[in-house]
Order: sequence, then structure tokens, then C-alpha cells
Amino acid sequence: MASHSGIQSSLVSLGRGCPLPQELAKDQKHYGAVEPKYGLVIKVHGASSEVWMRRFFLLDVFASAPFHPRDGEGKKLPKRFRLMNPRLLCKDLEARNGHFSSTTTGETIRDSGNIAFASSGAFSRKQFQRAMQHFKHLYGPDVNVTVIDLRKEFHWIGDGEPFSQHTFTNHQNMHLSLDELIAQEKEFIKTHSEGVTVWARRIDEDITPVLRRYSTIQTEEDLVLSEKHTSYVRMPLTDHTALDLKTTKRLYRIIKETVVAAQRKDAAPHVVWFHCLGGQGRASGLTFAAHVIARRELSRPENPIPLATFEALAKHIWYGGGKDLSADPNPDKRYKYNGAICRRGCLQALVEAAHDSKSPSPLIDRMCVKIQEYCERHRELWEHQVDPSDFAEALE
Repeated sequence: MASHSGIQSSLVSLGRGCPLPQELAKDQKHYGAVEPKYGLVIKVHGASSEVWMRRFFLLDVFASAPFHPRDGEGKKLPKRFRLMNPRLLCKDLEARNGHFSSTTTGETIRDSGNIAFASSGAFSRKQFQRAMQHFKHLYGPDVNVTVIDLRKEFHWIGDGEPFSQHTFTNHQNMHLSLDELIAQEKEFIKTHSEGVTVWARRIDEDITPVLRRYSTIQTEEDLVLSEKHTSYVRMPLTDHTALDLKTTKRLYRIIKETVVAAQRKDAAPHVVWFHCLGGQGRASGLTFAAHVIARRELSRPENPIPLATFEALAKHIWYGGGKDLSADPNPDKRYKYNGAICRRGCLQALVEAAHDSKSPSPLIDRMCVKIQEYCERHRELWEHQVDPSDFAEALE
């Protein structure tokens, strides 16, 4: 038992296969994860709060992380921040030299249906505000911004910095519904309104966790809605897993409604901003899907948008600063491998649906049919894209 300025902490070591401590097992609703087979469980309690945590990241170290683009004044934007035009695709490899640079400007957004897509990793309060200033500089003070938060892992903003609970595979909370997830996070914020103390492990160094006190915590939704002309959507996806039909339908509805709203007379430009934890897998996948939907919805006989191949769209996402969705997943990363294959298959199915001009059914129906057909053809792979029973072997 250690004491730090009146705050006591208990360190509990869990070996492979050890059950959760009784106190934590009763409180899985807040910190639910796959059954622990590794690592440490730490209990921290102070004057007004108490928290059990395990294998989590303190994200304010992102301030010194690589892949941080900067705005026009040289200030850091969110990790892997990029801004893309849904009508335009990168034409050649020279675009790779502009990694993390904007391919959408104030001059071109009107030609792109008045829409731009942004993608990034988690952000601090300052980085969010700088990104908003960047949007306003490009598109005017009335630009509408919809932030789509793709993280299913438990997270919040502490003293303006992003905090995310993160296990080895980042598959915690995978069985929670959206309502359950949001309710638990809001309950946590309310319960710890006077602050919270946690142990934090730096993400860039494998060192002993350090005690960290947050005097104020808030949800990301509260941060986003503190700015004018913003909206917040939680679309949680378990890390390293594929799209599902429910998420696809939600995304289609949001993008279609945005396209319609942005093309009204005198409508302000609209930015749809996807973000996950690191700004690569989930953010790239959903931005890709949004491109497919937007390009079909924006295409008109008088102003057609040529259909793009899966490879062309994947390169567009990659050149913009995202994940190379066309690359073969690494089979050594078993907890990612099946999910990565399934995610790529779903995105290919979306492109096939967009190209299916013979079917008179709406795009969303064609998308769902193609995804279902893909699932049937790869049933075994799909069913085992997340297999918690195999996680421990990777740690031996």
C-alpha cells in the first residue's frame, strides 16, 4: 500500500487466468473487458473517488507523439488529422509528399457538394479548438461540424486532455449496447464530478505507472457541443473489428442527410469528422465508407462523379494520412487479423454495391445485401474475428 499526498493506492498483480478481484468483478459495468489474463489491476482511492483500472493509456503524451500535423500558425492539430474532398481522388504518388495535408480548401469545397471529410485520432481540448479554428478559416465562421466518435472503449476528457481505457487488444465493452455505454460513461462523470485519481501508463514507454490527479473531467460530447454549429454522434466500433449492418445503416443516413442539407441554397459548408483512438483503423474505414456513400449521393446526370475502384479509394485514404486498407493484414497480429480481413471485405462490398447499376433497389439496401453475402461466404472467419480465448497466447 502506497500513499501519495493523502491518496492511497493498492497494486494487485494478476497472473494468467486469475479472476478479477471481488470488488472489480462487481463493478464490471464501468470497466468491463475480456477476462484478464495478464497485466495489473490497480485500485486508487482518495477523499471523494475510487477507481479500479487496468491496462489503460494516458493520452496527453500525444502532445509529443509523431504524425501531428499543424495548422497555418504552426500549432498542433489532433493526431493524424487530415481533411479530404469526397469528389476528388489523389491522382499520383506525388500526393504522398503531402501526407497529413489538406486536400480540401475553401475554393474547392463548393465543387465537392459543400462537404468535407476529416479524420483523426483522439484530441485534447486545445487540439479540438484548433481544428475548429482551422475549419472556420477554410470555410467561414458558420461552418457546421459533425464529430463522429468511433471509440467503444471507455474514455473521457480530464483537465482538457484525452483519457482512454485501453487493454491489450482494445476489445473491452464489445458486448455493451450504445445506450449502456453512454449511460455508464455519464454515470462515471457524475460520480466523479469532484475529480478522480488514476494510475497512468505512458503510451510511448513501458514504464511503471504513475499517479495522476484530474481535478475536472467531462465527456467528449460536452467538449464538442461547447462550440457553435457542432453536433456529436457516438458510433462505437470495437477496435480491430469490421463494420456491421447497424453501423452501416446509421452512417448511410447521416451522410445522406448531410449531402441533402449541404446542397440547399445558401447552406453553410459541412464537415463530417471521424475519429477513433489513433486515427488509423476505424477512422480510415468509416471515412472510406463515407466516401462511397457521398460520391453516389452527390453524383448527378449534369455533374457526374466517376465511380472509383476499391484500390483507388483505399489509396486516397492512405495518401491522406490514414491506414492502407488495401494492404494484407499481418497474420502475426492474430487479434487484429480476422477483423482486418472482415473490415476490408465489408468495404469492398460497399464499393460493389455502389457499382451495381443493374439493381433498382436503393444504395443502402444494396450495401446491406452485399455485406450479408460477404458474411455468408466467410462465415467462419466472420464468427471468429474476435476470439478472447486466444489473447493470452500472444503474450507468452
